[in-house]
Amino acid sequence: MIMRLTPPILSRLVIALLFGLTSLPNLAGDLEVGITAYQQQDYQAALNAWNRGAQQGDADAEYNLGQLYRLGQGVKISYPAAQSYYLKAAKKNHPLAQLNLGTMYYSGKLGPDQEENAFSWLQKAAENDNAPAQWMTGIMLFNGQGVSQDSIAAYSWLTLASEQQHPQAIHDQTKLKTALSAKQLDLADSLTNAFRQKKAANSAIQQQEKDAFYWLQKAAEKGDAHAQWMIGDMLCNGQGVAQDKVTAYSWLTLASEQLHPQASLKISQLKSKLSAEQLSLADSLTTAFKQQHKVNTLIPQKHVVNKLEFRVQIGAFKHKQQAAMVLIELTEKFPKLLSQQISTITQPEHNSTKPEFYRLQLGAFNNQNDASKLCQQLKNNKQSCFVVKTADQH
Repeated sequence: MIMRLTPPILSRLVIALLFGLTSLPNLAGDLEVGITAYQQQDYQAALNAWNRGAQQGDADAEYNLGQLYRLGQGVKISYPAAQSYYLKAAKKNHPLAQLNLGTMYYSGKLGPDQEENAFSWLQKAAENDNAPAQWMTGIMLFNGQGVSQDSIAAYSWLTLASEQQHPQAIHDQTKLKTALSAKQLDLADSLTNAFRQKKAANSAIQQQEKDAFYWLQKAAEKGDAHAQWMIGDMLCNGQGVAQDKVTAYSWLTLASEQLHPQASLKISQLKSKLSAEQLSLADSLTTAFKQQHKVNTLIPQKHVVNKLEFRVQIGAFKHKQQAAMVLIELTEKFPKLLSQQISTITQPEHNSTKPEFYRLQLGAFNNQNDASKLCQQLKNNKQSCFVVKTADQH
């Protein structure tokens, strides 16, 4: 039996949704700004935005830069540059970066005799449940490319890809099935079941970590130093949340200022790994937290009850640091207008089917007219906004 593999063309971008800021791309995150520019075929603007995101360690931005260099969009085609960006994202466990890096090695774009590197990265993507990578891993195992020939393991990976409706995997699995004995098929099914069990276990662990991060963040925002240290550590390691060393540094700084010993040690270790720009951004986040915490402590008790109130929503953001940076920009841009306003960055709805976004909101008004007045003043200054009704449950 002969099975041949044609490396797939994978130029799809990671799409991140952003609500409420479509008319204000300069205030959106760099990833979203780049995606908007890319969709408009403004590849240079996309390149600039993703370069900024990559400097902050955003794996999606690094992956998208790899795409631009591999496809020659906004830049000259450079496979070494694409490799460099894919590698940065792949080391952060980005499945598409792992897939494309493995595919480039396989196709010879990064030099001859790279099948071992190809298999290594494709297998990592396959273990992250990427169907094309599972198919390619199965084919390489069957053909003995970059790895010892193993038809049983090949059949298992093809089965997993087939379960995700990968068309070529379905075809190749059917062909391979006729060449294996009943005992070999049983062994392959055992491998497949082991993968499913590991996936389920990892999913359960990730959910537990996600739940832990959610509740720790609640405590951290109330000033608990130990919680601030723990979520800083989780952000640094990508436990229960996407890895974000800039935000981690900010939380660790807050804990360290309260003389938390482990936070002080961790921050000294992390500082050497961040650029001057990243440290500046982390300091801005820390300042924003202190400003918001100070303002919130001055809210009269009559507001801190279970009742309806109106706020002016500026936008929704994928990352909390984006919302914090926008709040800083708005405060600097409209000091007189916003100096007396309560600011709120809401948490994503836990265990909700809705997309998880941090929403930046201003004010806490008893009636809609007062909120509408503030929103109109902002609109007059070319700042998009809208009024929302919320239930204050504090």
